Amino acid sequence: MILTGTGSDGTLGIKDIKGNGGLTVVQDPNEAEFDGMPQSAISTRLVDLVLPVEQMAGEILRYVHTRPRIAMPTEGDVLDETQRHTLGRIFAQVRTRTGRDFSRYKRSTVMRRIQRRMQLLHTEDLQEYASLLSEKPEETRALADEFLITVTNFFRDREVFDTLEKDVIPTLFKGKGPEHQVRIWSVGCATGEEAYSLAMLLLEEAGRHDNPPGLQIFASDIHEDSLKSGRDGFYSGDIEIDVTPERVDRFFVKENGGFRVRKEVREVVVFAPHNLLGDPPFSKLDLITCRNVMIYLQREVQRDVVEVFHYALNPDGYLLLGSSETSDRSELFQVANKKYCLYRKRNVPTHDLHLPVFPLSHGRPAISGQVEKAEPEQRQTLSYGALHQQMVERYAPPSILINTDHTVVHFSENAGRYLVHPGGTPTSNLFKLIREELRLDLRAALVGIDKNGHAVRTKPIALRLEGDIRHVVVHFRPPEETKDQGLTLVIFEERTQEDIPRRLPAIHQEIGAPSQSLEEELDLNKQRLQAVIEEYETSQEEMKAANEELQSANEELRSAMEELETSKEELQSMNEELATVNQENRHKVEELSQLSSDLQNLLSATDIATIFLDRKFRILRFTPQVGTLFNIRTTDRGRPLSDLTHRLGYEQLLGDARQVLERLIPIDREVRDTEDRWYLTRVRPYRSSDDHIGGVVITFIDITERKNSELSLRESEERFRLLVDTSAQIVWSTAANGEIVEDSPSWRAYTGQTFQQFQGIGWTDAVAPEDRERVHALWRHAVATGEPLHTEFRILHAASGEYRWTEVRADALRAPDGTIRGWVGMNSDINEHKLAEQSLQEINETLEARVEERTLQVRQLASKLTMAEQEERRRVSQILHDNLQQLLYGLQMKTRMLEEKLEAAGHLELTEAVAGTHSWLQEAIETTRQLTVDLSPPILKNEGLADAIGWLKRQMQQLHSLEIELETLNPPVTSNENLRVLLFQVVRELLFNIKKHANVDRARVELDQADERILIRVSDSGQGFTSEVMEDRHGSGFGLVSVRERLRLLGGDMEINSAPGEGTTILIWVPATPSWQ
Repeated sequence: MILTGTGSDGTLGIKDIKGNGGLTVVQDPNEAEFDGMPQSAISTRLVDLVLPVEQMAGEILRYVHTRPRIAMPTEGDVLDETQRHTLGRIFAQVRTRTGRDFSRYKRSTVMRRIQRRMQLLHTEDLQEYASLLSEKPEETRALADEFLITVTNFFRDREVFDTLEKDVIPTLFKGKGPEHQVRIWSVGCATGEEAYSLAMLLLEEAGRHDNPPGLQIFASDIHEDSLKSGRDGFYSGDIEIDVTPERVDRFFVKENGGFRVRKEVREVVVFAPHNLLGDPPFSKLDLITCRNVMIYLQREVQRDVVEVFHYALNPDGYLLLGSSETSDRSELFQVANKKYCLYRKRNVPTHDLHLPVFPLSHGRPAISGQVEKAEPEQRQTLSYGALHQQMVERYAPPSILINTDHTVVHFSENAGRYLVHPGGTPTSNLFKLIREELRLDLRAALVGIDKNGHAVRTKPIALRLEGDIRHVVVHFRPPEETKDQGLTLVIFEERTQEDIPRRLPAIHQEIGAPSQSLEEELDLNKQRLQAVIEEYETSQEEMKAANEELQSANEELRSAMEELETSKEELQSMNEELATVNQENRHKVEELSQLSSDLQNLLSATDIATIFLDRKFRILRFTPQVGTLFNIRTTDRGRPLSDLTHRLGYEQLLGDARQVLERLIPIDREVRDTEDRWYLTRVRPYRSSDDHIGGVVITFIDITERKNSELSLRESEERFRLLVDTSAQIVWSTAANGEIVEDSPSWRAYTGQTFQQFQGIGWTDAVAPEDRERVHALWRHAVATGEPLHTEFRILHAASGEYRWTEVRADALRAPDGTIRGWVGMNSDINEHKLAEQSLQEINETLEARVEERTLQVRQLASKLTMAEQEERRRVSQILHDNLQQLLYGLQMKTRMLEEKLEAAGHLELTEAVAGTHSWLQEAIETTRQLTVDLSPPILKNEGLADAIGWLKRQMQQLHSLEIELETLNPPVTSNENLRVLLFQVVRELLFNIKKHANVDRARVELDQADERILIRVSDSGQGFTSEVMEDRHGSGFGLVSVRERLRLLGGDMEINSAPGEGTTILIWVPATPSWQ
C-alpha cells in the first residue's frame, strides 16, 4: 500500500511485491496531501488498484476472501477436460484481441496469473471469468499484460554482470576494429534496464580500445508499453541503488526527480517489438541474454527456443540465461559458467531448424479444446521425429526424411507401407528399404535432384497395397538452402485411377519454385518497409512535440532576457561599488603575495623536496629540490604525477598517495635513488584551514648520511659476527684468583705482549692508561664476588700501534659444589662500532637542531597567518561598518522620506510597501552591525584575555541563549597579541561546538595561569562523544583536530575527556611567552 508522501522509495517495494505475485494498492493522488509517492508508483504501470483511502480496506478484504475454484497444476500435470476447454477459450480471446499467443506458456504459470486477475475482479468460477473476458476487452488486455513479467532493474544480479564485464565483454572485442560490430540481443527486455546495463559495459570496454568496433544492442519484448518506457530512457531516482555513482555521472542526466540515459547510451540500443515464439530472430549476434523468460515456457518450447538462439549466434557466441534456467541442448551449447548460467555456442549445425519456428495462425481462432487436445503428447521431449510430425505429417501424406547419403533419418507414421526391411543386418539405406516397384524411379529422381537441386516428382507408379492396385506419385523436396544440412523430404501420394492424367512425363520439374521464393522474399521486404515507415511516422510525431516544447522554451527565454536587462542596470550600480572594494583587495593581495613569498622561501630554505598534489594527483606546487629527483619543470603544474619519471626506487609512490587520500593515514618510507642516495619519504593529506582535504603532500628528506652511518654500523656488526664465527676473538683463561697462568696466542697476537709480559696481572699494561684503573677495579670486584664481568675498554692493537675499543665478557668456571675453579673470558674488537655510534650521535644532534630551527620558523609563520586572518576580519568589519552600514542608513532615511510623501499623497498601498522595505532595511542594519562585531570584537583591541572571554560570555548568552559560568583563578597575562587572538578564537569555536552538538544550554569556562603557562578549561554536561568521532577529520570531528594542530604549532596542546552521555571537558594550555616571538 502506497499512501500520501514524497519521493520514490515506495516504488522499490511495488516492484518486489509485483514480482512475487502480490497485490499493489495506491492511494488516489487527487485526495493525497502529497501526491509525489503515489504518482511515482503509478508511473511504473505495476499498480493493481488506485483507490481512496476509505475504500482500501474493503477491497483488500474482498481480494483475500475471494477463493477462485481452480485446480493448480504442477509440472507435468494435465488439466481436467473442463479447465482445458475453458483455458482454450481464454487463449483464443487473448490472441484475438492482442495478437499474443500464450498457449505454449507453462500451465502452472498461466493459471496463477488467471487466479490473481479473478481475485481482483472477485470472481471464483473460471468459466464465468472466461465469459467476462468477452464482455470486457480491457480485462483481456490486462490479462495479457499479467502473463508478461515486466519487473526488472539495472545490473540485476550484480555477480552476473561482473562476470560479463570481466570474462565475456572483453572477449567480444577481440580481433574487431571500426569496420566490425559487437551485436547483442536482450530478449524480454521489459523497460530496458538490462539493455542499458549491457550498453554501459560495452561503452566502458570501448573506451579502453583505440579503435573500437561499432556497438549494437537489440532490445525486444512483446509489451508495447514497456518498450515505450525503454525508448524514453527515463527512470526514477531509485536507480542509484543499483548503479554506481561513477556510472550515474557518466551515463545519466538528472532531471525532474529522476535520471535519463545520455544520448551515447540511447544510440547503442534499438528497441523493437518481437515475439520470440513467432518472429524470426536477429542474426549474427555475439551475445544473447534471455533471463527469466524461458522459465514461463513449456519444456519442449524451451528446447526449440534454444535452437533459435543457436542459429542466431555467431560462432563461439555467448548465451546468458536466468538463474533458474538451463540449456538442455548440450549438443548445441557448452557451459562457460555454470553458477551464472552462462553458455557458449558449439559450432555445430542446427539440423532441423526452420524459421520462424512457431508461426502463429491468424486464419481462424482456435476451437474450444483444440489448444489443449494434444497436450499429453506435447509434453514429451521433442526430437527430429516430433518436429517432423508437427510440421509435416499433420497436413501431408506419408513421408520420409533422408540425408545427402540417401540414409533415412525419420519415417512418418504410415510410411512403412512403402518400405520393405530386407533380411540380414538392419539398414537405413533408402534404396535397400524402398519397395522394388519404386526403386528405379526413386533412384532416377534423386540423380536429377543431385544435378540441378529442383523439386521433382515421379509418374504414377502402380503398386499392390493391401490386395489392391494403387497408383503412387513420389514427390521429392530438396533443401531450399545448403544450410539445411542436405535433408530431402520424400512424400508418397496415392491417387485414384480418375486422378491419373493420360500423359505424364517421367520426371516433372516444378519451374514455379523460384517465382514462389521471390514472392516470399518480396512479402518479407514489404513487411520490413512497413515497419520502417511506421517508425518514421512515430519519429515525426516526436519531432513535432519537441518543436512545440522548443517554442515554449523560446518564449520563456525572451521573458528571461527582459529580466536580465533589468538586472544589468542593477549590476552596473553594483559594479561601481565593487570597483572600490577591488582597490582595497589589491592591497590585500599584495600582503598575501608577500606571505606566499615568505612561505616559498621557507620551503626552499629547508632543503626538503616537497610536492603538493590535488585530489586527482595533479601537481599543484613543488619546491626546487624536487628537480633533483623528478624530471619536472615549472610548466608541469597541472599534469598528473604519473606522467613524470623519477630517479627513485619507489614504484608504489602513486599507490601510497591514493591510500593516504582514501584513509587519511600518513605513510613513511625510506627509498633509495639511482645514485644510491637515501630519502625519507613522507606522504600526508593536504588540509586546508577549514579542515578540508584538498589533496596530498609528499616530502623527500635526504637521510643519506644517517643511512650510511647505519650501513657502516651494520657492516661493523657483520665483521664482528664473522670474527666470532671464525674464532678471531681474543680468548683467555685465569686461575681462581684472577691471575693469568695459561698462554693465550690470540691475546699475544693482538697486543704484541709475550706470555711473560701478560701473565699474572701483566695484561693490564696493554690497557689504555685512561681505562686501566677502572678496568682493574672491575676485575677485582668480579673475582671477589664471583659475578660475571661485562665491560668495554681500550687495549693496545700491536698492528696499528693504536688503542682500540674492546668488549670483554668473562664468567667463572665452577666445580659441582659451586666453588670457583677459574675464569674464562673473551675480548671482541668493537672499535668501528663505537666510532659509528659517536658519529651517529653527532648526526642526530645536528638533525635535531635543524628540526628545532625549522619548527621555530613554522611557528612564527603560523603566528603571522593568524594575525593576517584577524587583520582580514578587522578589514572586512571596517568595510561593513564604514561603507555598507552608512549606505543602508542613507537608504533607510530616503525610504522614510518616501513613505511620508506617499502617505501625504494618499497612496496607502505604496506606503505599506515602502514601510515593509523600511523594516527590511532595519533588519539588514542590525545584521551587518552584529556581523561587524562577530568578525572583529572591539574588546580584543585593548583589553586582556579575561575581559575578552567575559565579553564573549555575554555575547553567547545574548545571541545564542548559551549560559556560561566563567571562573578566573589567576587572570592570564600575555604581551603577545597573536596568542591572545588565537585563544579567543579557540574558546569561541569550542563554545559554538557545545551549542551545536552538546544539546545543552549551559557551559563552564575556567581561566588560569601557572608556571608561565596559560590554562583554559571548557566543559559541559552534554551528550559527549567517542574518541573516534574526535579523530574523524572529514566528518563530525567538530574541528577539534584543527584546533589541536594550531595549538601545537604555538607550543601548546589540548586534552579532551569525553564519553557518550557523560559530557565533555577540554583543557587548553600554551606558554604565556612563546619562545618564537
